[in-house]
Amino acid sequence: MLFQSCDQKKHQQKISAATGSPYTHAAVYLGDNEIAEATPPKIRKRQLSESDKEGQVIGVLRSQLGFSGERPIALREFVESLIRNGAWYDFRGIRDFNTVKTKFKEELLNILERDYGKVTANDELARRSYFCSALVVACYAAVGLIDGTAKLAYKAEAFSPADLHEDDTFGWFLGYITADEKDIPSDDPLMTKTLWRDLQDARWWQQGS
Repeated sequence: MLFQSCDQKKHQQKISAATGSPYTHAAVYLGDNEIAEATPPKIRKRQLSESDKEGQVIGVLRSQLGFSGERPIALREFVESLIRNGAWYDFRGIRDFNTVKTKFKEELLNILERDYGKVTANDELARRSYFCSALVVACYAAVGLIDGTAKLAYKAEAFSPADLHEDDTFGWFLGYITADEKDIPSDDPLMTKTLWRDLQDARWWQQGS
């Protein structure tokens, strides 16, 4: 879930400018109208409310690999472990985001060559701090949507909300949650994503074939 404020505050404007996206927040849907999110000061769970719709456009992405089987349980267990560990919001990650992302892109091939075969365990992921979109990446890794050595290519702190909606790993566009559809700008970047309803019966690896 990607959150775009229709009347951005100063810090949201800075995030938009830095990431090139109107979406300045991201969260993971847990089911039963509940989400997990990283907001200051710590990672938390909460219920979606009517106030979330007021003055915001929430874009919903749905993974083509699905959250079926054991994944919903694994997701809740991972989030619960973060909360038990008192995982803090990653202020330093936000501050250093552009530097971290640039360095990660430059060194990715070296990282893959050096560390291929290494897998980050969920226990280690649960001991880290995250900002909003980094938490989403960590959750996808924890439940196996980003699996095994593929985790090397998904450094959580190198992904902004803009990176989530630009990468089909995090799902196709399912739709919006908002109080007023008139709030959705005509140039919203989600408009250019693959639509879930158009390809819901296709296998993800057949996209574009």
